[in-house]
Amino acid sequence: MLKYSRWIVAALLLMLSGCMALKEGVRTGKIVSCRSDSVLASIRHDRTGRILVTAHRAAHDTAPENSIASIERAIALGVDIVELDVRLTSDGVPVLMHDATVDRTTNGEGAVDGYTLAALRRLKLKMPDGTLTEERVPTLSAALNAAMGRIAVNIDLKSTEIAPIAHVVERSGAASGVFFYHSKMSVLDEVRSYLPDAMVQPIASSAEEALSLAKQNNLELIHLREEYASQELSDALDEIGVSGYINILGMPDQMLRWGDERLVRAIIDTNPDVIQTDEPAALISILDELGVRKDLSRACS
Repeated sequence: MLKYSRWIVAALLLMLSGCMALKEGVRTGKIVSCRSDSVLASIRHDRTGRILVTAHRAAHDTAPENSIASIERAIALGVDIVELDVRLTSDGVPVLMHDATVDRTTNGEGAVDGYTLAALRRLKLKMPDGTLTEERVPTLSAALNAAMGRIAVNIDLKSTEIAPIAHVVERSGAASGVFFYHSKMSVLDEVRSYLPDAMVQPIASSAEEALSLAKQNNLELIHLREEYASQELSDALDEIGVSGYINILGMPDQMLRWGDERLVRAIIDTNPDVIQTDEPAALISILDELGVRKDLSRACS
């Protein structure tokens, strides 16, 4: 009996030390074999004709956009990346909100930067159809905590005050699973001044500009437009070690909602590395059918 008791005590101590190590890893951001890190590693190094999926404003079919619930919904669907919009409150706290005002997405009114965090947190978020929920406007810190290790995050910078946003990302320990979008390379350069290893992606207005931006700014990822995307451009980007990221928002997504997949399949045929959509479940289904879905389901085993 004493022999077995010793084994039980040893097993409990081993479990406790493992839990403590995991907690410390989360606190310091040193857990590396996780899905979010694998997604960014794939963007950087593994352009193999397999496509990653981004949920625009997270998956907001059954949850409010830019909410913790929409992040959880995206994770449940098997999405690889959530795109989240970040603004600052009047007291300088980064929060998730697409619009400059809270009118469309909450039961409040006025500019986001006219609210303190405490005042903003009293508002309730709405569903796309206007139905009020119990979800509250999340801080960027809370969103990164929910996503960390489970899904990568594309931060769409709606504020050009970069320091507080970079500080939250660094402090969260989630930096290895986060990248940044802005239309201006100068804003992304400021991100790099705070986070030198950060992956950034500007948007290009043409195929020529995509290649030029990528080469001149040592990019790993470039945001492309649907109208000029092509297999030839994807091949050219692959040659210089850059991944292509494309939206199917607008008509392709709308047609997908109507059950017409032609536009989406045409975009898939251009072989981008990442596709961003408001219809992640439908897109994943098509990619699975075509055999071009990148499987990172065991990345955190």
